[in-house]
Parts: sequence; structure tokens; C-alpha cells
Amino acid sequence: MYLYCPTGNSKQLCKESNDIISNLPLEVTEYILEHLPFHHAVRMSILSRYWRYKWVMLPHITLDQKFFEYVLKRFINRISEASQAYSDIISNILLRHIGRIDKFVLFMPSWFPLKADLSQWLQFVSRHGIKEFALVNNNHSLSPKLPSCLYSFETLTQLTLYNCHDLNLPPTFKGFPHLKFMELEVHNKVPLKAGGAPISLLDKQEVFL
Repeated sequence: MYLYCPTGNSKQLCKESNDIISNLPLEVTEYILEHLPFHHAVRMSILSRYWRYKWVMLPHITLDQKFFEYVLKRFINRISEASQAYSDIISNILLRHIGRIDKFVLFMPSWFPLKADLSQWLQFVSRHGIKEFALVNNNHSLSPKLPSCLYSFETLTQLTLYNCHDLNLPPTFKGFPHLKFMELEVHNKVPLKAGGAPISLLDKQEVFL
């Protein structure tokens, strides 16, 4: 097989055996993909067979605002379609994932339906050894009710919640045993709803109002 490689204004044939990026050590490949925006990491699969399924094994799944904006470009002025598509894409990414998930970042746009099944997504990542979780809610007045399964993340070391006012803490919650850092950021001074357990049970925290 041959690849066309541009050189200046001309193109020359290159043998696939000389394709350096398809012969990188696995740790180098993972390093490259982890430092790319997630949608770019997925697009790397078109480079060659070597790269095709590397993105499904990434331990860091960052579906942040940049990722959302990338999806939204396909649905300009079609909010209802964009909402369903965004939800479906998140589900598809998680279902195709192979291996551990050390970090999961999720951005929720302001018009995203609050009934979206966060619980299903969080239950999935909890089974993959999640250590860092961040949920960014872009709606400054409405907040999703956090699924109780979040508080069963026994391996969690870092938790970031942005505009998540309804913590929905279960009465039996005793804290995250391995938590090192927690950040709560709430806008518009909406009161926190802690449920049956006091926030002080969490190990370390920074609260921004």
C-alpha cells in the first residue's frame, strides 16, 4: 500500500512501511491521544489500521464544551435534534469503551433536558475504576439532580461539580474514602441541596458562590 505525502506543491508516493506514526510505541500513542481534544482523538482513527480503535481505549474521556461545540456544528438551529444526538453520542462513546476510565468530564449545555439519564452514564464509568469526575452544567438556574450512584465511586480522588445545586446526598453517605480534592462552583447564589448527609463529610473541598 502507498500513501500520498505532500512535499511543497508536489506529491510523492510513500510506502506505508515508512509511516512513522503507525509504528509508535503504545505509550507514545496514548500520550498523543490524551492531549488532543476528544473529537480529534476519534478522527485519528482514519490515519491507518493501527490508529482505528485506539480512541476506544483512552482512560481519559473528556466530553467538554469544545466537544459539545464540535457536535453542535452539525445541528445549527435544530436544538431538539442536537439534544438527542449529543445524548446518543455520549452513550455510544461509553458503550464502545474498552478498559479502565481514570477521568470522565461531561459538559451539559443550558438547553439539555434535565431528565437525561445521567445515572446510566455514571453507573457505567463507576464500573471502570473512575478516579476523576467533572460535571459542568451550563444552565445557571436549573440543575440536574445528581444520581445517587455518584456516591458509590469508591476509587474517586477528584470531584468537580459546576452549577450542580441538587447534590442529592443519600443519608448513608460517609464520604469518598480516597478523595483528595473536591470543587463545587455555584452561580446566582442558588442554595445547595445536600439531602440527608452534611457536606462536611467530604474530605477536602472548595466552594465558589
